[in-house]
Amino acid sequence: MTSSSDALTRPPRLPSALDPTTFACTAVLLGLFALHYGVLLGALFELFTALDYLVGSRAIDWPWAVRIVLAAAAGLLLARIAWRLSLSIVGLVTPKYDRPASRVSATSLSPDEHPQLFQLVSRVCQRLNAPLPDELRVSPTSECYVIEERQFSWRTARRLILVLGLPQLLVLTVAELQVILAHEMAHFRRGHTTRVVFLYRFAESLRLAISRARRRWWRWFDPVYWFCLLIFRLFVLFSAPVQRKQELRADCVSAAHYGGDIAVHTLLKDWLLENQFDSAIEEFLDDSQAESPRLHGSVYQLFVDRWRDYSAAGEEYLERRLREEERTSFFDPQPTINSRLSAMRSYPAGSDSDRGESERRQPANLHLDLATLEKQLHDQLLRALEPATARRPA
Repeated sequence: MTSSSDALTRPPRLPSALDPTTFACTAVLLGLFALHYGVLLGALFELFTALDYLVGSRAIDWPWAVRIVLAAAAGLLLARIAWRLSLSIVGLVTPKYDRPASRVSATSLSPDEHPQLFQLVSRVCQRLNAPLPDELRVSPTSECYVIEERQFSWRTARRLILVLGLPQLLVLTVAELQVILAHEMAHFRRGHTTRVVFLYRFAESLRLAISRARRRWWRWFDPVYWFCLLIFRLFVLFSAPVQRKQELRADCVSAAHYGGDIAVHTLLKDWLLENQFDSAIEEFLDDSQAESPRLHGSVYQLFVDRWRDYSAAGEEYLERRLREEERTSFFDPQPTINSRLSAMRSYPAGSDSDRGESERRQPANLHLDLATLEKQLHDQLLRALEPATARRPA
């Protein structure tokens, strides 16, 4: 028997990292990884052997013309496989295929200029026993995520990057921001970002190989193309449950440390925030095309002006709407919000220290230079939206 005080001080138990489905999918992913390199290396060895036999062996009495044609075909296939193998290995151990997409193009913050925000991140990391990020960035979009940049040479270089969306910093409270930080730091703490580096690079090298091969008419006769296509399709299929499990586990970590009720509230508010920010972008672009006088200097000013938080009575409506809109799919790498809410609700409510004065403080009051950030990120966002804006009907 354990005392009630022990039960209160013991950290909440997290769900198993590997349920039967996730364990099976992880085993399949490892098998596909090994199969890819094993088949390519085995094919290289067999082609070397066949080439040597065709050129140097006197045991066969085929005409030299036939032997030359077969040797040339084997040599071409050998070069094709060797090139594919070399690109795959380089892409796996270097950032060659790490695309500088819009998710990475965010503004880096200095700890000297934003000390309170960095202190908040540090407190969350200490609470979770997670490593501190090497860099903190603010994104123009309503996304919060973490990135691990990893490169192998004589020494392995690893860089952890935390990215927070400016819309979240504008309207979330400190208590809510802590929940989001705990979720993202859990990915660092549990090694999710390390696994994602290799999963992404392996899948990206396959995707690029397939994309390049599709530009060539002779791909229909290219066994390397068909092999890469098969491995890629299977890899994407079986990686989805693993990614969903990682997201749910990070949700459980944040709920365990800051309370299931705060975590549920934050998730619903973040979902509402993303929808309202998308609406603000649409309204701002419509006003720009109509050449009407602008009442707001940036998308973010319009978003804050239009922002409406949900009340306690509105929570039931939001969940009902989510149940109507969401559909569970084995192929989706992201869990449904309803499944995330269910996981968070299995944890007790947060303590008074987590929901006290800090819950009423806005992250925007953490001495952030919001005017400069809004101007800089507004310009970045509009540049990123230029292709979509050009296709909009007048």
